[in-house]
Amino acid sequence: MNMVGLKLFDMFDMVKPEEVVVLTPDGSPHCVQLHYVVEDVKKRLRLDGLRVEHYVVDRGKIYKVSAESVKVSRYLRKIEKLLRK
Repeated sequence: MNMVGLKLFDMFDMVKPEEVVVLTPDGSPHCVQLHYVVEDVKKRLRLDGLRVEHYVVDRGKIYKVSAESVKVSRYLRKIEKLLRK
């Protein structure tokens, strides 16, 4: 995933895309990293105007996921707190 992040960093830095769409299988511990990496690259390059859309596919259906969900999913303590409410 580090190599993917480096490649995305270089591509985003050179091209300055207006929009990026991420679609991965839901529940994959490896694929979820792609959502994290895209958000991290956006942050590090300060691409505030970059629109990022996150989607997951499960049993043939596609679901939109918010950037906030992607961010929270990185922190188990936050998930635990949300589950305990």
